[in-house]
Amino acid sequence: DALHQKLASQAADLSLSDLELMNLAKAIAANTRPRGKRLLVDVSRLAEVDAKSGIQRVVRAIVSALITHDLYAGRVEPVIVSPQGLRFARQFTSTFLGFPSLRGDNELLEVGVDDVFLGLDLHFETIIENPQVFETMRHRGVQIFFVVYDLLPILSPSFFEAQLAVNFTQWLTTMVNNANGAICISKSVQTELRTWIKAQLPDRIDDCQVQYFHLGADFQDSSKPLTASVFDQNLEQAFANQTCFLMVGTIEPRKGHAQSLDAFDALWKSGSEVCLIIVGGHGWKTEELRSRIASHPELNRRLFCLTDADDAVLTNLYRRSDCLLMASFGEGFGLPLIEAAQHQLPIVARRLPVFEEVAGENAYYFEGAEFPSLAECLQNWLQLHQNGAIPNSSRISWLHWTESAKALIQSITKMTRS
Repeated sequence: DALHQKLASQAADLSLSDLELMNLAKAIAANTRPRGKRLLVDVSRLAEVDAKSGIQRVVRAIVSALITHDLYAGRVEPVIVSPQGLRFARQFTSTFLGFPSLRGDNELLEVGVDDVFLGLDLHFETIIENPQVFETMRHRGVQIFFVVYDLLPILSPSFFEAQLAVNFTQWLTTMVNNANGAICISKSVQTELRTWIKAQLPDRIDDCQVQYFHLGADFQDSSKPLTASVFDQNLEQAFANQTCFLMVGTIEPRKGHAQSLDAFDALWKSGSEVCLIIVGGHGWKTEELRSRIASHPELNRRLFCLTDADDAVLTNLYRRSDCLLMASFGEGFGLPLIEAAQHQLPIVARRLPVFEEVAGENAYYFEGAEFPSLAECLQNWLQLHQNGAIPNSSRISWLHWTESAKALIQSITKMTRS
């Protein structure tokens, strides 16, 4: 208060422009210790649009757990990254929680040494184009951490649009150069990130710590009764008469839909009574696959494609299907594995290190990028299923989202200097 009074008495005798007054206000704020600890959680992309993608489902679940449970020793404040700095995301928060609108939405917030920034959402351009925002936060003593979901655009660039791979590399570089640490969603991603930092930014290997945590799986309301009216008659008949395999994830080349459809074509040709249910929005490089699905002779008979399924529909699909098929060529975690385990749904998965990390011996694995290897695997699984000898997915250990969010906070605490 004494500082403010002294400045006010001197400023009264000066002719200061609006810009000078603004800079003076910023300097005062920067030298004023905030009241209490705050966890500033980035929800920039989710606040703009909820694409219901895998990452945004994670962001929603983690934010909900952080806000509604006492997991952080301070205030949890959802924020939006802008060129001018961090802004309050209070309209998003009030809508998210079902509360009346809160005042102060979109206002700039002042940061200080008691603040921790968590880059939970994934958006490249704002981070790449505004490194000064993070430089300012670092200079003001803010601890900066990012969640890293995978390194696939770097490790497998052929599965992505060329510009996306470029943007991802720039985002990762900006993040590592400014962050106190990164929290990966699996041990596999942790190993990949440490390897990349050591090769590309060796000067940051000691300054940017890397931890990991596992995702949760309880955002689906398993207590809701099953309602057959969710699905149309054709899908109901498929559930009644066929062995139904479920694929969950954005439709894109990396997810292995083309190989899977080839394998099911072979099974249908051989007379197998099987059904393939694809759930996920359309991603990139999908024009040929989308056309193939739309014109497929088994569409809405033994092949189904649901591009706008919500969590309630997905819960019903997990409950009523016979097997989850995870044919992805690369993942950071593989959340559907945990969701399947939650619903005791058996799993057929590509043998990837991260899938083995999550599922262990409780899934049936296949190898090879061509359809015959997958078709043979599915035939073998069907025989094991008939004999009651398939791996038991219910033995997979999994976390509730509250436990996952708690593990995330614990990782941040380990890396935060006292």
